[in-house]
Amino acid sequence: MSGNEGPSKRPLDRNLNLQIRLVIALLLFLGLMIFLAWSAVAHRLSGTETASLLLIIGLPAAALTAYWVLEPFRRALGILDAGIRTLEDGDFSFRLRRPRQPELAAMIDLYNQLADAFQKERNTLFQKELLLDTVIQHTPMAILLVGPHDRILLANRAAQQRFPLGKSLIGLHFYELTAAASEALGRFLEREETGLLNLQREEEAETYHISSIPFHLNGIRHRLVMIKHLTREMRRKEVQTWKKMIRLINHELNNSLAPLSSLLHSARLLAREAPNEVKLASVFDTMSTSIDHLVRFLEDYANFARLPNPRKEWVSWRDFLAKVEPLYGFRLDMDDPSQRGWFDPAQIQMVLINLLKNAHEATGTDKESVVLKLAPGQIPGAVHFQVMDRGRGMSPETMNRALLPFFSTKPSGTGLGLTLCREILELHGGSLRLQTREGGGLIVACELPGLPQERGPEAA
Repeated sequence: MSGNEGPSKRPLDRNLNLQIRLVIALLLFLGLMIFLAWSAVAHRLSGTETASLLLIIGLPAAALTAYWVLEPFRRALGILDAGIRTLEDGDFSFRLRRPRQPELAAMIDLYNQLADAFQKERNTLFQKELLLDTVIQHTPMAILLVGPHDRILLANRAAQQRFPLGKSLIGLHFYELTAAASEALGRFLEREETGLLNLQREEEAETYHISSIPFHLNGIRHRLVMIKHLTREMRRKEVQTWKKMIRLINHELNNSLAPLSSLLHSARLLAREAPNEVKLASVFDTMSTSIDHLVRFLEDYANFARLPNPRKEWVSWRDFLAKVEPLYGFRLDMDDPSQRGWFDPAQIQMVLINLLKNAHEATGTDKESVVLKLAPGQIPGAVHFQVMDRGRGMSPETMNRALLPFFSTKPSGTGLGLTLCREILELHGGSLRLQTREGGGLIVACELPGLPQERGPEAA
């Protein structure tokens, strides 16, 4: 019955197919009937004697003939039954030898093909499970699978290290784990929340991201808990940010101070010579421009670092924009001139000045293409406003990075303008996003949420 054996040599009668066996059995039965009929006539047997002869000789002969015809099928069905039972037990290595009878061969072939498919599928699943287990066990993130009755079904190495109970976590009740953890971590895990958790350990803060994801498997609720230690990664990113900021500040200071030193030297030389007020004035004007650039650069960093919470008040958009327009002109697209907004005027003015300045720099001489479009929201004080230009726009890659701190496409840019604008809008509860303008250019779409539904100008 093993699949490793080939078809063995058998007597000829065992290899006969069903049709031949039936023909032989029919001929033998007919011959037997003729013989019994001849014997009854020759010996002048009575009806009772003839019936007795048929019972004594005919029935055993018919039974033996039927057994001879059906015995290979009975044996094959018995073997097939044993093979199916091995499949039920999960053993897919059992194979049946292919018989010579074509009636049985197709059935046996189908069984062997089914066993091959099951074994191939099992090997594939085993390889996938092995790969998944390797990934789970070697990931630095602690992973726990909590099953019915809050029993832990899976815990990787990082989870064992995160909760050193001195024994395997698998099979434990989940709340045995939370009881052994710190108080803050235990409470967070019991609430089944997803988010960041800051822990203070030995005068040092540690940050974790904890995910608790419920799902149903075969109709039974499970929960996947993942705990990722972010402290090292955040420190590394923080150091990289500081290094980049220091390099940028150093670059800007050198670019501003080096020309100032050279200009001071030139001013001293001019002062020693005959008075030349025109040249000295030119030198001092250049020095003043460099100093102004340096002051603006430092102010950008100072504003970004110490941005206060907004002091919101009701502001008339028409009056507010009248103060901004002389600084950087724009074409206004506004449905309701009497509309009022609920925001910090100083901070939103900073946002508009930054966005309009960028639009003018991108547009060049075509100042009329800079458009400020305002549309009221459904909530009192809410507004959607867009600053649109006809510049070169941004590629998708640049657009994805434009809101990152210190990223700038300008040679002298600090990379803080758009970041500062987004920070101000988010402090107001709003948002900022970049879009491509149809026909060329860029749209900076901003949203201010206004007051909650139950409040209005009168309540404020």
